[in-house]
Amino acid sequence: MIALAGFMGCGKSSLGKHLAQKMGRRFVDLDQVIERDTKMQIAEIFARFGELAFREIELTALKRVDAGALLALGGGTLTHPSARVWLFRNAVTVFLDVPLFVIEQRLARSHERPLSQSWRLRNLYRQRRPVYRACDVVVRAPHVCMPVEPLANYLIRRLGTTLRKQFVW
Repeated sequence: MIALAGFMGCGKSSLGKHLAQKMGRRFVDLDQVIERDTKMQIAEIFARFGELAFREIELTALKRVDAGALLALGGGTLTHPSARVWLFRNAVTVFLDVPLFVIEQRLARSHERPLSQSWRLRNLYRQRRPVYRACDVVVRAPHVCMPVEPLANYLIRRLGTTLRKQFVW
């Protein structure tokens, strides 16, 4: 399994779809799995049950994803210690390290993000970044800000070495 990690709005889903197609893998968006399974939007789960309950639901969904998938994680998936341990044992993790100002621009266009208030956004970004940086592969600017096609090609080259080192497919 390859798991794309990073802050909300960093492009995990957009890149993941493209990358999965190029690599011949099934694309799975963890947030979409959760919404399908619970029949609720992520924001509704947060509002009704809180973040801790959401993280437990997320962990359960994560463990059911097939091993050959290319997975887009939720922005906070790696903040849950059990999810982090499980992912670091069972996947090649890739952190899309998008600068905060780019994320703020992207999220300003969306009203569907449960944690996107700017003061909270900055605090979460600072808190989560050290966790993300523990991923197997870290993609930084300028690469992470490329259009999807060249970014996918770049990441495939980077993953080729990582996959050979860590996993036998």
